[in-house]
Amino acid sequence: MSHLKIVKPEGDDRFCGNDKVIRLKVEIIAGMYWEEPYSFQLDIRFDASLMDLHTVIQRELKFEDDHLFSFTSGRTPRSRVMEYRPDDNSDDFSMEGFNDISLNEVFPLPKAHSLYYHFDFGDGWLAEIRRVSSQPGELSKSKYKVVSRSGKRPVQYPDLDCEGTFVEVSEFFLDSLIPKLPETDKVYLYLDPVPMNWGWRKLSKVIAEETDLEFTDDKILLFYNRTKDRLKLLFKEAGMEQTLDRFLHEQSFVLPAPEAGKSYLTISRENLSKIFKMEIL
Repeated sequence: MSHLKIVKPEGDDRFCGNDKVIRLKVEIIAGMYWEEPYSFQLDIRFDASLMDLHTVIQRELKFEDDHLFSFTSGRTPRSRVMEYRPDDNSDDFSMEGFNDISLNEVFPLPKAHSLYYHFDFGDGWLAEIRRVSSQPGELSKSKYKVVSRSGKRPVQYPDLDCEGTFVEVSEFFLDSLIPKLPETDKVYLYLDPVPMNWGWRKLSKVIAEETDLEFTDDKILLFYNRTKDRLKLLFKEAGMEQTLDRFLHEQSFVLPAPEAGKSYLTISRENLSKIFKMEIL
Protein backbone atom coordinates (compact mmCIF):
# COMPACT_ATOMS: atom_id res chain seq x y z
CA MET A 1 0.00 0.00 0.00
CA SER A 2 1.66 3.18 -1.19
CA HIS A 3 0.02 5.79 0.99
CA LEU A 4 1.47 8.04 3.62
CA LYS A 5 0.33 7.60 7.20
CA ILE A 6 -0.01 10.43 9.66
CA VAL A 7 1.73 9.60 12.91
CA LYS A 8 -0.42 10.62 15.87
CA PRO A 9 1.20 12.31 18.87
CA GLU A 10 2.06 9.98 21.74
CA GLY A 11 -0.62 9.87 24.38
CA ASP A 12 -3.29 11.18 22.03
CA ASP A 13 -6.08 8.68 22.62
CA ARG A 14 -9.01 10.86 21.61
CA PHE A 15 -9.92 8.52 18.77
CA CYS A 16 -8.51 5.20 19.92
CA GLY A 17 -10.70 2.13 19.57
CA ASN A 18 -12.79 0.93 16.65
CA ASP A 19 -16.09 1.64 18.39
CA LYS A 20 -15.62 5.43 18.34
CA VAL A 21 -17.56 7.82 16.13
CA ILE A 22 -16.33 11.01 14.49
CA ARG A 23 -18.41 13.87 13.09
CA LEU A 24 -17.29 15.28 9.75
CA LYS A 25 -18.44 18.20 7.62
CA VAL A 26 -18.25 17.61 3.86
CA GLU A 27 -18.46 20.77 1.75
CA ILE A 28 -18.49 20.81 -2.05
CA ILE A 29 -16.18 23.59 -3.19
CA ALA A 30 -15.67 22.94 -6.92
CA GLY A 31 -17.00 20.96 -9.86
CA MET A 32 -18.06 21.23 -13.49
CA TYR A 33 -21.71 22.01 -12.67
CA TRP A 34 -21.24 23.34 -9.15
CA GLU A 35 -23.28 26.52 -8.77
CA GLU A 36 -24.22 27.04 -5.13
CA PRO A 37 -22.69 26.08 -1.76
CA TYR A 38 -23.66 22.65 -0.47
CA SER A 39 -22.48 20.82 2.62
CA PHE A 40 -23.58 18.07 4.94
CA GLN A 41 -22.47 16.70 8.28
CA LEU A 42 -22.30 13.04 9.14
CA ASP A 43 -21.40 10.81 12.04
CA ILE A 44 -19.21 7.94 10.89
CA ARG A 45 -17.41 5.12 12.65
CA PHE A 46 -13.74 5.84 13.14
CA ASP A 47 -12.76 2.43 11.81
CA ALA A 48 -14.58 3.16 8.54
CA SER A 49 -12.37 3.29 5.46
CA LEU A 50 -11.77 5.99 2.89
CA MET A 51 -13.76 3.78 0.51
CA ASP A 52 -16.67 3.99 2.96
CA LEU A 53 -16.34 7.77 3.03
CA HIS A 54 -16.24 7.88 -0.77
CA THR A 55 -19.43 5.77 -0.91
CA VAL A 56 -21.19 8.04 1.60
CA ILE A 57 -20.34 11.14 -0.43
CA GLN A 58 -21.49 9.54 -3.68
CA ARG A 59 -24.80 8.46 -2.15
CA GLU A 60 -25.41 11.82 -0.51
CA LEU A 61 -24.71 13.70 -3.73
CA LYS A 62 -26.65 11.12 -5.79
CA PHE A 63 -23.68 10.82 -8.13
CA GLU A 64 -23.05 7.80 -10.35
CA ASP A 65 -19.75 6.60 -8.84
CA ASP A 66 -18.46 6.28 -12.39
CA HIS A 67 -15.01 7.90 -12.21
CA LEU A 68 -11.72 7.63 -10.39
CA PHE A 69 -11.17 9.51 -7.15
CA SER A 70 -8.45 10.36 -4.65
CA PHE A 71 -7.95 11.81 -1.18
CA THR A 72 -5.32 14.36 -0.17
CA SER A 73 -4.77 16.58 2.84
CA GLY A 74 -3.14 19.93 3.44
CA ARG A 75 -3.88 23.58 4.08
CA THR A 76 -5.33 23.93 0.57
CA PRO A 77 -6.30 21.46 -2.18
CA ARG A 78 -3.16 22.41 -4.10
CA SER A 79 -0.75 21.87 -1.24
CA ARG A 80 -1.27 18.06 -1.17
CA VAL A 81 0.92 17.60 1.90
CA MET A 82 -0.39 14.05 2.23
CA GLU A 83 -1.81 11.79 -0.45
CA TYR A 84 -3.79 8.64 0.22
CA ARG A 85 -4.04 6.26 -2.69
CA PRO A 86 -4.08 2.56 -3.56
CA ASP A 87 -1.10 0.76 -5.02
CA ASP A 88 -0.03 2.22 -8.37
CA ASN A 89 0.20 -1.33 -9.76
CA SER A 90 -3.43 -2.18 -9.05
CA ASP A 91 -5.29 -3.76 -11.97
CA ASP A 92 -7.61 -1.42 -13.88
CA PHE A 93 -6.60 1.48 -11.64
CA SER A 94 -8.56 -0.30 -8.92
CA MET A 95 -9.85 1.82 -6.09
CA GLU A 96 -10.11 -1.20 -3.79
CA GLY A 97 -6.97 -0.14 -1.93
CA PHE A 98 -8.98 2.60 -0.24
CA ASN A 99 -10.67 -0.16 1.77
CA ASP A 100 -7.36 -0.58 3.60
CA ILE A 101 -7.01 3.07 4.67
CA SER A 102 -9.14 3.82 7.72
CA LEU A 103 -10.18 7.20 9.07
CA ASN A 104 -8.19 6.60 12.23
CA GLU A 105 -5.07 6.62 10.03
CA VAL A 106 -6.04 9.99 8.58
CA PHE A 107 -7.36 11.91 11.60
CA PRO A 108 -6.45 13.92 13.54
CA LEU A 109 -4.92 16.18 10.91
CA PRO A 110 -2.34 18.87 11.63
CA LYS A 111 -3.72 22.25 12.65
CA ALA A 112 -5.43 24.19 9.81
CA HIS A 113 -5.29 21.15 7.51
CA SER A 114 -8.31 19.59 5.80
CA LEU A 115 -8.93 16.34 3.99
CA TYR A 116 -9.82 16.81 0.31
CA TYR A 117 -11.85 14.45 -1.84
CA HIS A 118 -11.18 14.65 -5.59
CA PHE A 119 -13.68 12.93 -7.92
CA ASP A 120 -13.81 12.79 -11.73
CA PHE A 121 -10.55 14.45 -12.67
CA GLY A 122 -12.10 15.74 -15.89
CA ASP A 123 -15.08 17.51 -14.32
CA GLY A 124 -13.01 18.35 -11.24
CA TRP A 125 -15.41 17.73 -8.36
CA LEU A 126 -13.78 18.68 -5.07
CA ALA A 127 -14.97 18.43 -1.47
CA GLU A 128 -13.32 19.75 1.67
CA ILE A 129 -13.74 17.46 4.68
CA ARG A 130 -13.19 18.72 8.22
CA ARG A 131 -13.72 17.30 11.65
CA VAL A 132 -16.52 19.03 13.54
CA SER A 133 -16.04 19.71 17.23
CA SER A 134 -19.63 18.92 18.21
CA GLN A 135 -20.22 15.60 19.94
CA PRO A 136 -21.25 12.85 17.48
CA GLY A 137 -24.26 10.71 18.18
CA GLU A 138 -24.48 6.98 18.68
CA LEU A 139 -24.49 4.59 15.72
CA SER A 140 -26.09 1.18 15.89
CA LYS A 141 -25.36 -1.24 13.07
CA SER A 142 -24.71 1.32 10.34
CA LYS A 143 -21.28 2.84 9.76
CA TYR A 144 -22.59 6.36 9.26
CA LYS A 145 -25.53 8.70 9.57
CA VAL A 146 -26.07 12.06 7.84
CA VAL A 147 -27.18 14.50 10.55
CA SER A 148 -27.57 17.79 8.66
CA ARG A 149 -27.54 19.36 5.20
CA SER A 150 -27.13 22.93 3.97
CA GLY A 151 -27.53 24.46 0.53
CA LYS A 152 -28.51 23.09 -2.86
CA ARG A 153 -27.24 19.65 -3.81
CA PRO A 154 -25.20 19.81 -7.06
CA VAL A 155 -26.13 17.77 -10.11
CA GLN A 156 -23.47 15.58 -11.70
CA TYR A 157 -25.04 15.42 -15.17
CA PRO A 158 -27.60 18.18 -15.73
CA ASP A 159 -29.98 17.97 -18.68
CA LEU A 160 -28.09 19.91 -21.33
CA ASP A 161 -29.64 21.12 -24.55
CA CYS A 162 -27.54 18.91 -26.80
CA GLU A 163 -29.89 16.14 -27.90
CA GLY A 164 -29.17 16.53 -31.63
CA THR A 165 -25.45 16.30 -31.12
CA PHE A 166 -25.88 13.28 -28.89
CA VAL A 167 -27.97 11.43 -31.48
CA GLU A 168 -25.36 12.01 -34.19
CA VAL A 169 -22.57 10.74 -31.95
CA SER A 170 -24.68 7.76 -30.88
CA GLU A 171 -25.39 6.72 -34.48
CA PHE A 172 -21.70 6.85 -35.31
CA PHE A 173 -20.98 4.96 -32.10
CA LEU A 174 -23.39 2.17 -33.02
CA ASP A 175 -22.37 1.94 -36.68
CA SER A 176 -18.66 1.76 -35.90
CA LEU A 177 -18.58 -0.41 -32.79
CA ILE A 178 -21.63 -2.68 -32.58
CA PRO A 179 -20.57 -4.79 -35.62
CA LYS A 180 -17.46 -5.82 -33.69
CA LEU A 181 -19.56 -7.68 -31.14
CA PRO A 182 -19.48 -11.49 -31.34
CA GLU A 183 -22.13 -13.01 -33.58
CA THR A 184 -23.84 -14.90 -30.79
CA ASP A 185 -27.17 -15.17 -29.01
CA LYS A 186 -25.42 -15.83 -25.70
CA VAL A 187 -26.08 -12.45 -24.09
CA TYR A 188 -26.22 -12.34 -20.30
CA LEU A 189 -27.28 -9.49 -18.05
CA TYR A 190 -25.76 -9.43 -14.55
CA LEU A 191 -28.52 -8.52 -12.10
CA ASP A 192 -26.66 -6.43 -9.54
CA PRO A 193 -25.63 -2.85 -10.41
CA VAL A 194 -21.89 -2.18 -10.70
CA PRO A 195 -19.82 1.04 -10.87
CA MET A 196 -19.23 2.09 -14.45
CA ASN A 197 -15.52 2.74 -13.80
CA TRP A 198 -14.89 -1.00 -13.38
CA GLY A 199 -12.68 -2.49 -16.09
CA TRP A 200 -12.74 -5.92 -17.68
CA ARG A 201 -10.63 -7.59 -14.97
CA LYS A 202 -13.00 -6.67 -12.17
CA LEU A 203 -16.11 -7.38 -14.23
CA SER A 204 -14.86 -10.80 -15.32
CA LYS A 205 -13.94 -11.54 -11.70
CA VAL A 206 -17.51 -10.76 -10.61
CA ILE A 207 -18.86 -13.12 -13.27
CA ALA A 208 -16.47 -15.90 -12.21
CA GLU A 209 -17.24 -15.52 -8.49
CA GLU A 210 -20.95 -14.68 -8.52
CA THR A 211 -22.31 -16.75 -11.42
CA ASP A 212 -21.85 -20.15 -13.07
CA LEU A 213 -20.90 -18.51 -16.36
CA GLU A 214 -17.50 -18.74 -18.04
CA PHE A 215 -16.28 -15.64 -19.87
CA THR A 216 -15.55 -17.06 -23.33
CA ASP A 217 -15.35 -15.69 -26.87
CA ASP A 218 -18.95 -16.62 -27.67
CA LYS A 219 -20.55 -14.61 -24.84
CA ILE A 220 -21.60 -11.00 -24.40
CA LEU A 221 -21.94 -9.84 -20.79
CA LEU A 222 -24.03 -6.81 -19.95
CA PHE A 223 -23.81 -4.66 -16.80
CA TYR A 224 -25.75 -1.62 -15.60
CA ASN A 225 -25.35 1.08 -12.95
CA ARG A 226 -27.46 1.87 -9.92
CA THR A 227 -29.87 4.25 -11.68
CA LYS A 228 -30.15 2.07 -14.80
CA ASP A 229 -29.18 4.81 -17.21
CA ARG A 230 -25.68 3.58 -18.08
CA LEU A 231 -24.63 0.25 -19.54
CA LYS A 232 -21.37 -1.57 -20.11
CA LEU A 233 -20.77 -4.53 -22.41
CA LEU A 234 -17.97 -6.99 -21.83
CA PHE A 235 -16.94 -9.30 -24.66
CA LYS A 236 -13.92 -10.74 -26.44
CA GLU A 237 -12.73 -9.82 -29.90
CA ALA A 238 -10.04 -12.06 -31.39
CA GLY A 239 -9.36 -13.34 -27.89
CA MET A 240 -8.85 -9.84 -26.45
CA GLU A 241 -11.12 -8.48 -23.72
CA GLN A 242 -13.16 -5.43 -24.74
CA THR A 243 -15.63 -3.15 -22.96
CA LEU A 244 -18.21 -0.88 -24.51
CA ASP A 245 -20.02 1.86 -22.58
CA ARG A 246 -23.42 3.33 -23.31
CA PHE A 247 -25.14 6.29 -21.68
CA LEU A 248 -28.95 6.18 -21.97
CA HIS A 249 -29.54 9.88 -22.39
CA GLU A 250 -33.31 10.09 -22.01
CA GLN A 251 -34.55 7.06 -20.12
CA SER A 252 -33.61 3.98 -18.17
CA PHE A 253 -34.81 0.44 -18.74
CA VAL A 254 -36.88 -2.14 -16.90
CA LEU A 255 -35.27 -5.40 -15.78
CA PRO A 256 -37.08 -8.60 -16.78
CA ALA A 257 -37.88 -11.08 -14.02
CA PRO A 258 -34.93 -13.43 -13.37
CA GLU A 259 -35.08 -17.17 -12.92
CA ALA A 260 -35.15 -18.30 -9.30
CA GLY A 261 -31.69 -18.54 -7.79
CA LYS A 262 -29.95 -16.91 -10.76
CA SER A 263 -27.64 -13.88 -10.46
CA TYR A 264 -28.00 -13.17 -14.17
CA LEU A 265 -30.53 -13.58 -16.93
CA THR A 266 -30.32 -14.37 -20.63
CA ILE A 267 -31.57 -11.75 -23.06
CA SER A 268 -31.93 -11.92 -26.81
CA ARG A 269 -29.69 -10.20 -29.29
CA GLU A 270 -32.76 -8.27 -30.41
CA ASN A 271 -33.36 -6.91 -26.92
CA LEU A 272 -29.70 -5.99 -26.64
CA SER A 273 -30.13 -3.88 -29.78
CA LYS A 274 -33.27 -2.29 -28.31
CA ILE A 275 -31.39 -1.23 -25.18
CA PHE A 276 -28.65 0.37 -27.24
CA LYS A 277 -31.25 2.20 -29.31
CA MET A 278 -32.76 3.67 -26.12
CA GLU A 279 -35.91 1.55 -26.20
CA ILE A 280 -37.53 0.04 -23.13
CA LEU A 281 -36.64 -3.62 -22.57
